[in-house]
Amino acid sequence: MMTFQHFKNRAMLPLATAIANLLPPTRCFGLRRSLFRCAGLKVASGVSIMSGVSFQFSNVSLGDNTWVGSQTQFVCSEKSWIHIGARVDIAPGVMFNTGSHEAGTHERRAGKNCAKTISIGNGTWVGMGAIILDGTTVGDGCVIAAGAVVRGEFPDDVLIAGVPARIVKQLNDPSPQGVKEQAQCALR
Repeated sequence: MMTFQHFKNRAMLPLATAIANLLPPTRCFGLRRSLFRCAGLKVASGVSIMSGVSFQFSNVSLGDNTWVGSQTQFVCSEKSWIHIGARVDIAPGVMFNTGSHEAGTHERRAGKNCAKTISIGNGTWVGMGAIILDGTTVGDGCVIAAGAVVRGEFPDDVLIAGVPARIVKQLNDPSPQGVKEQAQCALR
């Protein structure tokens, strides 16, 4: 059921986007945050959204100090969300899409519409032109390579690359304990 707040947010989003895109590309981040908050997005402090970013619906949350590159698209339905953690860097031209279809019959293979939430963990870096598909969960501290097409669940601290994307490398543990252990190994 659509509430008045949903209707208001839905009506505000195109206006907020139009105004945000008139601003200098790498300036006025506070004003963009305010505009998108008024349109119903959950935008934390320190988020930097470049010009040219588009949001289909307001079902998007952006964590503290996240960077969203130009021409990034957030395509979601009213029944799904896109959750971006804190300190995430999103390069230009990335697409997040929560929607898909169930497999249909011979007459029409794209069957019934469906949508699944996307979650990107804290500290993750999403490379230019990556496509993040419905139902994807990416752990903390990951790197998604440029041009990757990502669907599935991925643990913390991995490099995700390819079409379709897969784990290609375990990243070193960046925690203070991990750095200490790596230093001790180097001394042996």
